Amino acid sequence: MLDFYCAERRIAVEVDGWSHNMGEPGRDERRDAHLLSASVRTLRFPADLVLRDIEEVIDTILAECRRD
Repeated sequence: MLDFYCAERRIAVEVDGWSHNMGEPGRDERRDAHLLSASVRTLRFPADLVLRDIEEVIDTILAECRRD
């Protein structure tokens, strides 16, 4: 399951916390590649950045939405 998804812009947003360093190595990369093959771009942000500087995260997401 994706954390956030915008169907109109075909952008997925993932907030990566400590659990992304556990479990199956390479899982996120394979998933991102699969999404990209369906023309969905994935933006990944560390959870600590989201908590520390949400404005930067929002600016990055908006810039990506304006791309194309």
